[in-house]
Amino acid sequence: MNILRFLTPKSAVCYLYHDFTLRQALEKMFFHRHHAVPVIDRKGRYVGSVSDGDFLRVLYEAESGDLHTLEHRRLKEIVRRDVNPAVKQDASVSDLLGRVKQNAFVPVEDDRGSFIGIVTRRDIINYFIDEYERNDDLAK
Repeated sequence: MNILRFLTPKSAVCYLYHDFTLRQALEKMFFHRHHAVPVIDRKGRYVGSVSDGDFLRVLYEAESGDLHTLEHRRLKEIVRRDVNPAVKQDASVSDLLGRVKQNAFVPVEDDRGSFIGIVTRRDIINYFIDEYERNDDLAK
């Protein structure tokens, strides 16, 4: 089975650029009501992901605890590159299933390393629910 059937394309995904200020990034995440989002560079390559907890850690570690801290730092300083690595578009479904157990979304890259979208845990669960119901209806 091709994992691209589960893909939410880049055009429909909330993502952040690695050169955003932390304030810009947090405002965009807040507006879209996401807890974690992919981060890409200006060439469209996946850089890593960032979560609301990463922003809280920055504020906690700031000696002043001032929100102005977020205006002077760049997102690339806090991106977690190793937490949610991307899969290639030709990855196996079993690889994908292993990854969505750990993360709410899995970033997907094409052969050139460009970010093309995400696969969400919700889409995979919905697929298996639909398959179960279809097979259950056939068994009746």
